[in-house]
Amino acid sequence: MSSALSLTERHSTQIELRRRKLAAAPEPSASVRRVTFLQGIAKATDSPPKDIKADLDDGSRRGWDTDAVEDMWNAVLTYVREMGSLLNDLAGLKDILDRAVDKAAVLFPF
Repeated sequence: MSSALSLTERHSTQIELRRRKLAAAPEPSASVRRVTFLQGIAKATDSPPKDIKADLDDGSRRGWDTDAVEDMWNAVLTYVREMGSLLNDLAGLKDILDRAVDKAAVLFPF
């Protein structure tokens, strides 16, 4: 933490200039956001470093955090699992309906 603070203090002028430049820049396009998002996924799936201290400082070294990407993918996987469960239930209901129609046709031939 102290090394990050000393780096921030040492480069505060550069950081402020970049912050102002980013604030003045137009909003990124959808394609730029998608590329940034995919880069975040690629970084999140990289093999972890062997040094524990490097693992702790990894987010600050990259300059951005992948927790949001991981949370999003967890949400997507949860959604897909729930949709699979829903489709399973619908298939079961269709099977029950088909059986009921078959039984009704046997009992009341037209």
